[in-house]
Amino acid sequence: MSDSFSSFSITDAGKITILASLDREKKESYNLLVYAEDNFEGKVYRSARQVVVRLTDTDDNEPTFTNPNNYAQCQGIASLLTLRVSENTPVNTTVYTLSACDPDSAENSMVIYELEDSYSTCGQANDESALGLNSATGELFIKRIMDREQRDNYSLCVIVKPQVSSTRVKRSLVLSDADKSQKNVVYINIVVVDENDNGPKFPEKELTAVVLTQPRAGPVIILEAVDPDSDVNNVIKYRITKSEFITRSGEAQASADVFKLPQDNGALYSDLSSFQSFLGGRFVLTVQAVDALKSSFTDEVQVEIFVYEEGQAVKVILDAAPAAAIDYSREMIKELDGVSMKYAFTYLQLSDHKTKDGIEPSKTDVCFLVVNTEDNTILDIRQVISLMYTSEYQSATQGRYSVVDRGQCEPRESSEDDVRWRDLWWVLVAVAIFIFVCCIILIVLVVLLYNKYRRYMETRQTYLVGQ
Repeated sequence: MSDSFSSFSITDAGKITILASLDREKKESYNLLVYAEDNFEGKVYRSARQVVVRLTDTDDNEPTFTNPNNYAQCQGIASLLTLRVSENTPVNTTVYTLSACDPDSAENSMVIYELEDSYSTCGQANDESALGLNSATGELFIKRIMDREQRDNYSLCVIVKPQVSSTRVKRSLVLSDADKSQKNVVYINIVVVDENDNGPKFPEKELTAVVLTQPRAGPVIILEAVDPDSDVNNVIKYRITKSEFITRSGEAQASADVFKLPQDNGALYSDLSSFQSFLGGRFVLTVQAVDALKSSFTDEVQVEIFVYEEGQAVKVILDAAPAAAIDYSREMIKELDGVSMKYAFTYLQLSDHKTKDGIEPSKTDVCFLVVNTEDNTILDIRQVISLMYTSEYQSATQGRYSVVDRGQCEPRESSEDDVRWRDLWWVLVAVAIFIFVCCIILIVLVVLLYNKYRRYMETRQTYLVGQ
């Protein structure tokens, strides 16, 4: 016997017996070389014969994904898979094929794949709305076109089981160590990859802005389109496609050079030093947002820009300090703007509230303009104050925003930036004091070191003279 002495033995009568448990999945056949020997009158007669022992299969294994026992006929896959699938992939497209293995042979090795919803097995629920599973082949396929802007991630849990047939009965699973660690379960995370399938969109199709006759530095209005795509697919370019000035009498005039708009942002500005000659009229601009990678994706917004003088601005007085009012003053103007389609409210500035005795720190002025969108005129102060006392506008400001009074806005002396800098004043003072103290300490150290060095040199000189 020349093969696997530890697995087989043979008696003098020629009976071959098994010494140890055999596993067909580890080794399917054994080659035994059996010798028959006769020793007669000092002569030895020997004959050899090869015996092949082939193991028949029993259904003694469970299918697994990870091949924990390292069977040669099984490849194995990771128990956690991450798949990247492009959005808009056509329905019925196979995105991945699962490969489980049952090392048994023939019918005993047939498996089925199932989406598992059991929390005791998977600890999660499957989302089968967009992906399907072929139970026979393990193919994951698109069941519904995915839209990354609606959802960018899906999770699935797939379990592999023995396939039951007419000759292979369903049996209870014997939980081996492999089963207990859920080697027959695979978790799949599907990441939906973005495509450039959306264009930029302006939240509103019509916007109102204002510009002072003596304009201040900074943009007149900041336009912002939104592209829900991600990364490089949502880069937006801006351009003015039409610009007109509408006079007080309603005459339209070209005004192509009055306003400028950088391509890479929506900050609309002007280089003019004065808009006095345009007072009483308005500019009407059409601004286009273009997808930087796909020029066919565009959207437009119409911007009306009214020219006003300092004395036309109206204020409401808030019962709050400027630092606190910064957070909700714009929100208040936006809420007022939404009360009626007839009147457009435009935020101008936030400033200190002044009285005859000086600045009152517990109150804040919020300045704005109101445009009548039906006749395209700016309301004067009397009209705005009268409007603010109507029930609709009083209910929008009285309780929530603590509006205590209304009136003409003072010429601008402070702004939101001024308020924020004022809050930082004491921090700057503290830093200056710290730097001053450090300088004093440095000077003292320099003086001490200099005196020490001078004494050393004097001692050295005395020593050299003595020599």
